[in-house]
Amino acid sequence: MHKVAIVKCNHYEEEKIDSAMKNALELLGGVEKFISSGKKVLLKPNLAGPYSPEKAVTTHPSLVKSLAKIFKAQGAKVFIADSPTGVHNPSYLKLVYKKTGMEEIAQETGSELIYETEAKEIFYPQGKQIKHLTIFKPILDVDILVSVAKLKTHLYTRFTGATKNLYGTIPGVMKVAYHSKFQDTDKFSQLLLDLYNYLKPKLSIIDGIIGMEGNGPAWGKPKKVGVIIASEDALSADWVACQIVGINPQTVPILYLEKVSPPEIVGAEIKEVTIPDFHSPPPTTVKDGLIAIRWVPKFLRDRFGYHLLSQPEVIPEICIGCKICIQGCPQQTIELTNGKAWINEKNCIRCWCCSENCPEGAIELKQTFLGKLFTRLV
Repeated sequence: MHKVAIVKCNHYEEEKIDSAMKNALELLGGVEKFISSGKKVLLKPNLAGPYSPEKAVTTHPSLVKSLAKIFKAQGAKVFIADSPTGVHNPSYLKLVYKKTGMEEIAQETGSELIYETEAKEIFYPQGKQIKHLTIFKPILDVDILVSVAKLKTHLYTRFTGATKNLYGTIPGVMKVAYHSKFQDTDKFSQLLLDLYNYLKPKLSIIDGIIGMEGNGPAWGKPKKVGVIIASEDALSADWVACQIVGINPQTVPILYLEKVSPPEIVGAEIKEVTIPDFHSPPPTTVKDGLIAIRWVPKFLRDRFGYHLLSQPEVIPEICIGCKICIQGCPQQTIELTNGKAWINEKNCIRCWCCSENCPEGAIELKQTFLGKLFTRLV
């Protein structure tokens, strides 16, 4: 049984974060269990894009700073890196590091930001979904990988935490290719599990002080949860996070595909920190168990269920025509018309990359006519 530490923490003040982080590590056996002198440690935060920490889209820099200080005190050399979706070059990475606060904390702690963009193909014969993984090479050049994730909902995978955070080890352009190849949510989630089982981070931390509810992972609403979650096992950490915010783990593909069992809880109990009014993401795949079509025969659900689902729609008044959604669309189903993005719904696979990548929040979920009609019939 894996051990998961839950530590209450309601603010991003440096002293409180440091105290909570040290507490979490002690509950797991102490920092020396994970880090030793001379080791190269890579902190992998969730840096979905150039968002400020207040938006709750990215891992808050205060947690990364705290870990960097603790690990450096153990004599480790600390690196910070991520590979955001879409454009993956040094200039974009510099923008992301600056906006997310990583540039500042790297300077303050003497940690090294990674701007290298080289990728490497890995043969992984144990993979259930994929045997060859293309991974951001700097991830492979360190001794210890630490996932420092953000607690958020996700329109495609329902929840994103410590395990899904590792998708950021895939170079930006390859993320688009994998989304296109694995359009089924279960197949895509099995890819995430193959990636996790190959990389096996030594430690996983989830920033659940301020999480995100609703239309995550980029345009949901910040929600105070008030916890830091830590574990040697990312899947167990995710299981606990889901329980805290009221998301049934059996509805999260990575958790039901891997058959994750309840872990051993240390620190605060789940019932002490449960959030009763946390808003889950709306159904975006037929497999979400859309209550509106449960009574419809399976062959009809398979054929027509897709048309009942919400679809992405561009808000012209907000769209600035930056083309970021076009670059990140795995189906290449978005084009610029009169200076505004336009989505060809026929080719859309509902992966929600456009919504996640849009820097202006110009893509919203729109329920289809059939979806509204069937919902009224329930």
